[in-house]
Amino acid sequence: MDTVATLLSQLNTLSPLGVIALLGLIIYMLVKAKDAKVDVAAQIDIIRENHLHGLPEMTEALKRIETVLQNMNDNIVHIKARVNGGH
Repeated sequence: MDTVATLLSQLNTLSPLGVIALLGLIIYMLVKAKDAKVDVAAQIDIIRENHLHGLPEMTEALKRIETVLQNMNDNIVHIKARVNGGH
């Protein structure tokens, strides 16, 4: 990957020839990526096996935390009001 970065920085210093070489590199990388075999079935299996059964419990826990934080905020507001002379 370092060689690609070096190559790109060298191509950046060249003007028309550098641009042509850069386009050639991009086309080469696109063709190479197209030839790479991607196992779509395995990717779908990974997504299918991703069980999100813990989300309802997480939602309830976040609601409880939100309630606790709101109570703490109310108490802080009350303390501030008392310190500032309010009742």
